[in-house]
Amino acid sequence: MLACYIDAVRQAVEDKARLERLVGAEASKPGRKRRVDSIRCLKGVDVASAADVVFEAGEFSRFENAGSFTAWVGLTPSEHSSGESVRQGGITKAGDKHLRRVLVEAAWHYLGCSPHPKDLAKGQAPDPAARRHAAKGARRLVGRRAAMLERGVQKNKANVATARELACWAGPLAAWPRARSGRGRAGIRSGHPTSGRIRGRWGGPRSLFLRAPQAPPA
Repeated sequence: MLACYIDAVRQAVEDKARLERLVGAEASKPGRKRRVDSIRCLKGVDVASAADVVFEAGEFSRFENAGSFTAWVGLTPSEHSSGESVRQGGITKAGDKHLRRVLVEAAWHYLGCSPHPKDLAKGQAPDPAARRHAAKGARRLVGRRAAMLERGVQKNKANVATARELACWAGPLAAWPRARSGRGRAGIRSGHPTSGRIRGRWGGPRSLFLRAPQAPPA
């Protein structure tokens, strides 16, 4: 009986490795690799989860801003209004369930990671401005997570809030090629490589932070 369990585990490990190779091959194709490599600069995000963001969301130019993207993923708080009374509840859980789970799992990484930039993996070639953006995101997310824990925010609730902001940092990294080539409105400003930063209709770093919740798109 034990031998059967061992064989099942080995088979599962082999299947997982095979699927990871397939995802990696798709993620390395032209038009995807630079976007995936840029998103991978965020801590808690590997090739598979970065590819999930690119594959699931598709063309990021369809999102008006960071709030519309987080609403599409279902990470914005629900709202219950009655007259002049406005009450916020749990997240809407609308939209892409798989991507929401990926972001929530990635957010747990910020519970104990350092605020320092993430080292590049072998073969990873992100845009320099995207890497600087991700480094800012790491400092911001680690600091916010620590602040929420100090205030006594329940761990799961703090993690979902972190996942929402993680989505706000990941969106521009996935959208950058269109803006870089002038075919979109969100991404990295053109100019000297060392002076570029995330901007566009996602509004730059300040607009990526948590804001008042927005209703999911109809």
